[in-house]
Amino acid sequence: MKMLLHDDLQKIDRAIDEYTKTLAAFQYPIGLIVTYLFRHYETYVMKLIDANKAEDRKRSIATNLLDELHVGIYLAYRFGKSENCNISLKINNDVDIAVNTLLDYSLQYSKVFDILSYLFRGMAVAFYDTDGNINVKLKEHTNSDDDITSLLLCAPDSPATKIKSGSIMPNFDTRIIYEHAYLKKSSSGKLIVSISDQNFEKILNIRTNHYSGYWQFDPRWQFGEYSMADFRQFWLVLNTICLIRHYLFKAHLKKGGTLESLIDIREKKYWLNEISRYSRLSKKLVNDILSDLIYTPESTIGVRRQIPAIYQPFFEVNKNLIAVSNWLVLHSNIERNILDLKSHLNEFTFSDLTTKKEKQWLLKLEPRLKSYNLVTYGPFDIKYSGQKSNVDLLVVDHTDCFGIAFELKWLKDPDAVREIFYTDQELNRGIDQAELVKKWLDQKSIELRQMLGITQANFQSYIFESAVLSKNTIGSGLTKKTR
Repeated sequence: MKMLLHDDLQKIDRAIDEYTKTLAAFQYPIGLIVTYLFRHYETYVMKLIDANKAEDRKRSIATNLLDELHVGIYLAYRFGKSENCNISLKINNDVDIAVNTLLDYSLQYSKVFDILSYLFRGMAVAFYDTDGNINVKLKEHTNSDDDITSLLLCAPDSPATKIKSGSIMPNFDTRIIYEHAYLKKSSSGKLIVSISDQNFEKILNIRTNHYSGYWQFDPRWQFGEYSMADFRQFWLVLNTICLIRHYLFKAHLKKGGTLESLIDIREKKYWLNEISRYSRLSKKLVNDILSDLIYTPESTIGVRRQIPAIYQPFFEVNKNLIAVSNWLVLHSNIERNILDLKSHLNEFTFSDLTTKKEKQWLLKLEPRLKSYNLVTYGPFDIKYSGQKSNVDLLVVDHTDCFGIAFELKWLKDPDAVREIFYTDQELNRGIDQAELVKKWLDQKSIELRQMLGITQANFQSYIFESAVLSKNTIGSGLTKKTR
């Protein structure tokens, strides 16, 4: 069998792109494609929620649907027409069929993209068999136990999906929506939500309570002009808007209603007014946050890797209108997403947020460690054989003369193959740092002894180790498994 080389992989990649360009959906403007993608995505999820399937299976399917949507949006912006478009309330059957085909195609494209990712990185090899088919196998044996364990520990779900029942929808009494909100036609014929401010506040308070135990990060963290606390308030209002729309349109469709108004499309000023009113944030702050959450292809290409399009749930339909998908908001682990988005757009921000996360983690770790009569040190810088590094946390048991230096890695939970590569890379970097720290510890320098405050005689009896302490993921079976 002939093995495929790098040039062969590039030819396959180009051939896939050439075929993708021919899909009927790409004869239409990008804004139109994205609107129809959202419509199909919303209806799939509504059917999934009512499907007779186990909840963990539903959540798995919902995650796959998100990946399809991400790829569909990515392809739409890559191959669709970059021109202004008018969104008609009436469904165009030709566009509908073409975009549905694109969404189905996106799942297959995603699978092939993942395989090619392995091949281009040299983690797998491919061969032509005698029938001209391509067979792919991993270059190295993976530790499947690591893969399975990591997936069990790091399910990539929104915090809201883990509330009480574990359902893909939060445990929520929908009567408060159906009793106090309804759909009505606007002067343009579009269906809009009608609800009093008082009743909206009631639902907002419920959502706030739902999320209260699931925020991870310090609300005082700043993202330029706004804080994490400001962002959360913005998000809770948006989440409540989308939750109300989701249930009202679900009931509307069950009664035989049409899809025309399913996707919330408005002028930017209306988004600013409504979110500002309910969140009590200034319009300037709301505009700053909203601007970060409006998708552009450029905004997802960070200094380290491309991040998913779905991390930004707002999309420009044309120069005046912005659309959002209800379920894209409801299913987002947004605190993780906004940190990932912000950190990969700017290297300085990435370093700053990494430091903030480590400090927050240490504030929780150190009291627990001290309760076991362990002494903590760090963070501090080191230098070994001309190489510079740092120790995030050194934990020492002075009774047993034993210490462990930890390299802290607070990573996002990988929800796709492309994310696993990045996570493994970060963990491998941590392993390299931990190995260097171990060498520094073993030389038992005067600086280390003075830091520990012990005599030279006692110092020689101490044993030191080093490790990577990782939050949210333990890596894949391809992380340096021999170490």
